[in-house]
Amino acid sequence: METDRDGLIDLRGTGVQIAVSPELIVRAVALCNAVLKGATKRGWMVKAGASPGAHLRVSITGEEMDFIVEEKTEPIPGLLAAPGGRRPRRPTGNLQVTLGSGYHKVFISDKRGTRIETKLEMLFEKGEALAVSIRAERDRLAAQQREWAIAERRRWEIESRIRRLNENMDAWEKAERIRRYANAMAHEASPNGLRGLRTTHFPQIHQLPVNPLSLPTR
Repeated sequence: METDRDGLIDLRGTGVQIAVSPELIVRAVALCNAVLKGATKRGWMVKAGASPGAHLRVSITGEEMDFIVEEKTEPIPGLLAAPGGRRPRRPTGNLQVTLGSGYHKVFISDKRGTRIETKLEMLFEKGEALAVSIRAERDRLAAQQREWAIAERRRWEIESRIRRLNENMDAWEKAERIRRYANAMAHEASPNGLRGLRTTHFPQIHQLPVNPLSLPTR
């Protein structure tokens, strides 16, 4: 098997997310197997990729997470990155197991002489706590979305009421102009109408248009 530029064998193309140096490939596969067995005992579901390029995943109380076994790398002393490139790295001999979904992740790793194999129970506990946290976050976002939808609905209803109110006001103003126009015309047409005084006492009569509906509305 060929290694990548960091000196790791990448098995992700096979559906298992393992990336380690040749010296740790056997240990990484055994560790992966131990985690999957422990997960099954705890009631987690193990889901193989159903499509090309898909990876092995675990489901904890309905929350699907990636399961990754990888070897940590470090920059090679004395070697600098080429312009626009990445500084060369090398394997450290320390493994790390990661469970996660998106930016939500937990992991355990070889540290200060303690190997991952002695920390598997901690990984399971972290994974279950993470699943609870992810669900709580999703429920919070769903509640927030419902609140936004309710607020948007209320805003739309208020705007609709304002539009109806404005339409009613416009209709009322038109009706009022018609009423005033009709009253003025009736006054002029009456036998006792003060035709001679209309220009001085009733100038508003001559200011009315023939069609009162042509007046601008609010």
